[in-house]
Amino acid sequence: MAQHLFRLDGKTAFVSGSRGHLGAVMTRALCAAGAHVIVNGRDDAALALFEADLRQ
Repeated sequence: MAQHLFRLDGKTAFVSGSRGHLGAVMTRALCAAGAHVIVNGRDDAALALFEADLRQ
């Protein structure tokens, strides 16, 4: 039921440090809530792998 209370469909979120400990958790939660998430970080290759994982 809580999932229905927190929906972000049609919204965009930007997460700086997307692959960090907190950033990864927040990124996954925002994706699960329906947001389009822009990931950001220092390692482009690692971000590409993280993005691929999120898309699955």
